[in-house]
Amino acid sequence: MPPYLLGAVATGDQSASSSTFGVRLRDLADQADLVTELRAELPAPPAGYSAEVVGLPVVASSGLEAIDASRWLIGIAAMLVAVLVVGLGLRSWRLALRVAGVSLVASGLVYLALAVLSVDLSPLTLAVGALITVTSCEFTVMLDGARRERRPWLGRSVTVAATAATVGYLCLAFSDLAVLRDFGLVLAAGVAASFLTARLAGVALPSAEPDDVEPEVGTEDDAVADDDREGELVP
Repeated sequence: MPPYLLGAVATGDQSASSSTFGVRLRDLADQADLVTELRAELPAPPAGYSAEVVGLPVVASSGLEAIDASRWLIGIAAMLVAVLVVGLGLRSWRLALRVAGVSLVASGLVYLALAVLSVDLSPLTLAVGALITVTSCEFTVMLDGARRERRPWLGRSVTVAATAATVGYLCLAFSDLAVLRDFGLVLAAGVAASFLTARLAGVALPSAEPDDVEPEVGTEDDAVADDDREGELVP
């Protein structure tokens, strides 16, 4: 074998050799199956040598296996933290349970859509459950505050924020990287699902009656200015 060909597959001292195969980074579950089959097909190495399958696809499939084994634990832990923060911080366990319900429903809808559409799995898309819990908690608490304190502008602000976040994540759909493209689409769906679920939960399961406060129609400076103008009219 010519030296230039031998040097492409073996080191100079012939202590190690390598074979390179081109693999496209697509569905990590399929890549994990490919790595498993390749390891099973490897012949037994000579005495004193070992054979390993390495490369970016191997690292990606290993990361998928690690995250897939703990994704439910991560999602449940994030949900419990959100429930404790709302229950202890805001002293409303009813609202905390509503946060848990919104997180469960929104996450379930997103994962159901992933299964139906056969979206490729990746470490980023598997971690979206915890991110949905965060947005569900935020939207649920803020929409509840807008209702109880009779602040319609706060409800509109939540709608604008949810819309802006969804559009921003959808911009990742134009990325050339499949991982970022899928992550953007999944996260946009997660934000939309958590917002719509929080809206429906606020209507169907209100945490409390609205506080007996007057709606905010102006500021203190406006009130002072009105008093001054009324004083000027008194002869």
